[in-house]
Amino acid sequence: MKKKSSLLVLSLTALMLASCGASESDSSDSVITINIANSDDYILTYDTENGLPRTLVDDFVDYVKEVDGVTLKVNYSVFSTPEEILSKVTAGTAAYDLVNNSDYIIQKMMGLDMLEPFARGEERATLYGESASKWEDYYEEYASPTLKNLLDGIRAKVKTPDGVEERKLGDYARGYMWGTLGITYNPDFSVYQERGLSSEDVKVQMSDWNAMWNEAYHGTFQIKDSMRDTYAIGLMHVYDKYFKALKDWYVAGRDAQGNLYSKEQYQQDVKVIFNNLNYLDEFNALAKKVDSSSKTYTKETILDEIQNALTTLKDNSFGMEVDSGKTDITTGKKSGIDTAWSGDAITSMDLGDENSANPVSLYYSVPLTGGNIWSDNWVMLKDNVHGNDLKKQYCQKFIDYISNPEIVAANMDYIGYTSFVGGNDVLTYIRESYDPRTAAMYVYDEEEEAYLLDDEGNYVYKDGTGIHDDGLDYGDIDMRGSDYQMASSDGEAMSWSEFAKEELEEDWTRIDLSYFYNGTLDNEELHDNIDTIFYSDEIEEVTGKNLDGDEETVLVGRQFLAQYPVEDETEKGTVLCSMPSLAIMEDYGNDASDVLTMWEQVKSSPLPIWAIVVLSLEIALAGGLVVTFLVTKNASKRLRKRRREERKSA
Repeated sequence: MKKKSSLLVLSLTALMLASCGASESDSSDSVITINIANSDDYILTYDTENGLPRTLVDDFVDYVKEVDGVTLKVNYSVFSTPEEILSKVTAGTAAYDLVNNSDYIIQKMMGLDMLEPFARGEERATLYGESASKWEDYYEEYASPTLKNLLDGIRAKVKTPDGVEERKLGDYARGYMWGTLGITYNPDFSVYQERGLSSEDVKVQMSDWNAMWNEAYHGTFQIKDSMRDTYAIGLMHVYDKYFKALKDWYVAGRDAQGNLYSKEQYQQDVKVIFNNLNYLDEFNALAKKVDSSSKTYTKETILDEIQNALTTLKDNSFGMEVDSGKTDITTGKKSGIDTAWSGDAITSMDLGDENSANPVSLYYSVPLTGGNIWSDNWVMLKDNVHGNDLKKQYCQKFIDYISNPEIVAANMDYIGYTSFVGGNDVLTYIRESYDPRTAAMYVYDEEEEAYLLDDEGNYVYKDGTGIHDDGLDYGDIDMRGSDYQMASSDGEAMSWSEFAKEELEEDWTRIDLSYFYNGTLDNEELHDNIDTIFYSDEIEEVTGKNLDGDEETVLVGRQFLAQYPVEDETEKGTVLCSMPSLAIMEDYGNDASDVLTMWEQVKSSPLPIWAIVVLSLEIALAGGLVVTFLVTKNASKRLRKRRREERKSA
């Protein structure tokens, strides 16, 4: 699949160049250098026909040469953690122009007056000069409005020529990838079976963050050696009753006092609890609203409560990890739970499915009460680009280039995370990966690892005639006349839900992704009419025992729901992980040092003896795990191919 992505990038680059024509600039002798820093393995990399590695950065350099007549040199560096890049920049040990970093770090950088705002509208046209007409502002056109609004909801005080002003994070950041923090889990893990838990019980209990404090799961997981991520999990546990109360109010449409309770208010209240150190007065008012007898919280009591919770969580685990958890869980033997970012969860689920010796069906959950939503974003560093219009121009043009939806789709395929940018090409890519309607309607070419297109670039319908002269199976059911809104099965029109039940004897779940794609789509560019409705064949309705021992029914999912949380409810009810229950954890501000001290105290607390024994075994096996991960790095791409093939043959 990496080969497919590279071919896509090469073809679309040629297309873009052709549309621009030859450069009219005579500045071919000019050389501009920009310095870019990004997380490791966080941009499309592929092998050319001669076997040499190439990245999107290389494609961008060639594009600039052709379009602007400029020789661009890009020094591209990678780093391990968001904090690492901040430390290097503040210490003056690295000079970067364009950096990709996490939302909370960017908020901190804004407050430190480290960032240069992006140029928009007329300011952008002035910055680009004569080349402005050749560079489309793909980010402004195709980035999800919902996600841009989330960025704008994060504020920081920034120094300006007129003094100190509160500015939106979206003024200084361009979104790259986004996702959630949740739980990857193996419902069939042997230890759980030995402890009397059925697969259904585990699926139900993973809808509750409190499960990791439950004795049934002791010793079956590691926790992230990441202050921020583990802090978020502890916070969800400690203030569980408040999150659950908000959820109940939202479902009922009224709060405890009988007042109307909107989605907007729900999202604001979730944000307040999630960032209670920053919104202490609002948090105390909300706590009293939930429970009039609630104590008055201070920053000290909040940190004490979370420290106690995290110390217990550490005691329940068998150690800490940075990145190995996503592969440890894929064997079915080492662990049953991994707290994970959604992109890593997709990788784990794909690797588990690809384990030929012992396939492991993993699931991903952001519990019903909610959790952390995160984004990685590009920012320009003020010290290096301010006053240097050429540097600023080409930093911003890099964002223009990689925000082209065609390139975005290829980049997503390589990375495995979800892009901030929508558009028709991204929608098509996601449909081909996950929506069973695509496999039901169209012919999949196994040799090309892509859906068959005719001479005009349109999908080829299954026509019910079986194997053709080209060796491809065109299906048993004639699907000609179908589109993404309505099925046509052997000439009979029916809804896709009807088709799934009657023709396939399957139960598909209808999901609306308009919250992400609305405002990013062009109806005229798709093969057929476009909508933001998806269907999923991977969502299960499960009934099992919850942590209180009572029967409960939940809807659970796998890769697709890790890629995109639902806006709210499906026609079947609430699927784990819905957008209104998610919040961005902001920078701790003046309390950062206190939070860090708390975290160091958690880390320094001794592990139980049993955990030390288990961890020693883990270290002994670490080398093998590294090899395993490197060998299976392309598994997600293979998995998507197999998923399409399985749907095709259904």
